[in-house]
Amino acid sequence: MDEILTRWASDLTKYTKEFQSQAEIIAYWDQLLVENMSKVSKLYISAVTAEKQTASVEMQLTAVENQQNELESWLTKYEGEVDEMLAKNGAGQGMELGGPDQERERTYKLAEKLSERLEDMGKDLGSMIEEINAANAGLSKTTKADEPVSPNYFRSITDRGALLTIGV
Repeated sequence: MDEILTRWASDLTKYTKEFQSQAEIIAYWDQLLVENMSKVSKLYISAVTAEKQTASVEMQLTAVENQQNELESWLTKYEGEVDEMLAKNGAGQGMELGGPDQERERTYKLAEKLSERLEDMGKDLGSMIEEINAANAGLSKTTKADEPVSPNYFRSITDRGALLTIGV
């Protein structure tokens, strides 16, 4: 009986050590499973987020592509209209101003020429007044030389677009 008890005790010690060894291995695996399950959950969440972001980017790219297609169709239409307008106006004329721009440019050039002519006329009238005053002072010694022709009779307004007026 002692032998049986000793054998059972030694078997029990042996199996207890083996059980503890296997329990430690299972505990380690269990810990790895818990850690990996957390990592897998994080990866799954990241994958779902990435899929949502990819879908959003694809939608935005599709919207940009549609806008580019629409812009391309408008540009094609306008290029055709411009080509048609150039063909109507004559291809040899080049890129000149047309319509209101051309009229505005002509009006501006005319106003510049008129302004130059008015300035010249004002200078001419000034020199004529000086000559009249000099001749008047030389011819009439009997009249007062202090009363020359007043420049107020001839007023020149040389601002652009103004008219030359002669006062009486």
